[in-house]
Amino acid sequence: MNSIQTIVVALITSISLPVFATQKVDKQLPATANNNIEIENVRGVINIHGWDKAQVSVVGTLDPQTEKFIFEQQGNSIVIKIKTPSNIDRGNYFEKQLMHDEPGSNLTINVPAKAKLSFNGISTNIIVNNLQQRTDINTVSGTIKATNLGNTVNLNSVSGDITSTQLTGKINLSTVSGDIEDQQSTGRLSLQSVSGSVNSNSTATEVRAHSVSGVIKLNLAKLDSLELDTVSDNASANFTLNEHGSIKASSVSGDISLNFTKDVQASFRLTSNVGGRIINQLTKDKAIEAKYGPGSKLQFDTGNANGTVNVATVSGNIEVKHN
Repeated sequence: MNSIQTIVVALITSISLPVFATQKVDKQLPATANNNIEIENVRGVINIHGWDKAQVSVVGTLDPQTEKFIFEQQGNSIVIKIKTPSNIDRGNYFEKQLMHDEPGSNLTINVPAKAKLSFNGISTNIIVNNLQQRTDINTVSGTIKATNLGNTVNLNSVSGDITSTQLTGKINLSTVSGDIEDQQSTGRLSLQSVSGSVNSNSTATEVRAHSVSGVIKLNLAKLDSLELDTVSDNASANFTLNEHGSIKASSVSGDISLNFTKDVQASFRLTSNVGGRIINQLTKDKAIEAKYGPGSKLQFDTGNANGTVNVATVSGNIEVKHN
């Protein structure tokens, strides 16, 4: 091959095989607690921290296939977007990350602690902490790790796990096929998973936990209300029921176990519609078998009965006991 042919081949190769270089970023914008912070990223790892400065800072590296990096104020919002090609390979991102083929974006973003934050991602792992106003996190296949968030907290992942510590206020943690691990939360707590497990050690006074096929384990403190729903797996809760508190629990084929850590003052209504057993370790009252069919019911009161405990299952067992 002569020199002219070599040059032509090199030019064609450079045109047909684009090289995506890692882009570093280190930028700041002034901000206040009144600003909304809006972040979008397709792939990578994003660390979001609340701090006491009147500033938003973005430091790190962008996805090698970034087409446009947006960091600007739009009205009352500060917008951070990493735009990549619409046909970018998102589904195998984490496998490629392990092979060091597709590093994605790796950013640390500092924002005012009292600003409102919203994040939307696809194959993005999120680490977020020290925000005290409103935090909305949505990712498809990434994990979420959250610490010290307050006021209003919404964390949602489709196939990733959610791990949280020291959340306060109105809290909603939701995943489809991931697990939820919640520690030291307070306020009002909602936990929802379809096929993942749900575990919580919380002092929240209002709690709702739902799972289709994952195990639910709750270690709670003093409750005003608890709603507990499971379809095909087991659910257990340890707690003290406050005066005039209410418990509603249901399952299809999963077992439900309620452990009262102190004497309970409530009216109990327990129902098994098909083949499950009702196990009462609070009083000497026994379940009454249905006259026709396999179901059974148990109704009894403890103390002044100013609270309510209603539990129903199709074929699972129901257990109420005192620790």
